[in-house]
Amino acid sequence: PETPHLLFSVTKSFTGLLAAQLAFEGKLDPEAKVPLYVPELAGSAWDDMTVRQVMDMTGAVRYREVYTDPTTEVFPYLFSSGLLPAPATYTGPKDIYSFLKTLKKEGEHGEAFVYRTVHSEVLGWIVSRVTGQHFADLVSERIWQKLGAEEDAHVLVDSVGTPLQGSGMSATLRDLARFGEMLRLGGEYNGQRILASEVVADTARGGDREKFAKAPGQQARAGY
Repeated sequence: PETPHLLFSVTKSFTGLLAAQLAFEGKLDPEAKVPLYVPELAGSAWDDMTVRQVMDMTGAVRYREVYTDPTTEVFPYLFSSGLLPAPATYTGPKDIYSFLKTLKKEGEHGEAFVYRTVHSEVLGWIVSRVTGQHFADLVSERIWQKLGAEEDAHVLVDSVGTPLQGSGMSATLRDLARFGEMLRLGGEYNGQRILASEVVADTARGGDREKFAKAPGQQARAGY
């Protein structure tokens, strides 16, 4: 009961909801292009992508997440983030943000949903820029303390301290249940408003089903 469990992609729910809440508060413009908030991504796959397309994972990025194929882009993601030890022959980026800048556009943005962890990492980068806060501090202040969590949560960081906002959170079972119950109750828990009810309702409505149906080959998500 007291052991934090690595949440892997459940982390994306925290990152996405924080972004949605900031958009609701008028602090983040979903229709803005990504480089408005993160100029370092100019020239990358996110150069002409909107924040909304990042949030919806409909941005076109050359990033294949096939954990059984070491030639796919998920492996330099794992090496640069520190989730896997890099082999001696690895000469790529050594931190997650440097890796993101290497990824290129493939196809047209907004056409189809494709599951890509790197979108959540970019979204977390945007959220950090908008708030001026580290992901751990933001989750602590806006969610964890208000939930009345019993245990600390944790977030993995790369070699330079960048949080893994697409895969890095750990939490105990009961505290994660508190988070789920807060969503079930429309964003309120422990006598406090944590997320706007409009944000929770919009999340519950889901995304564009046609864009989900166009996901190429319903790409495998082995591992995460």
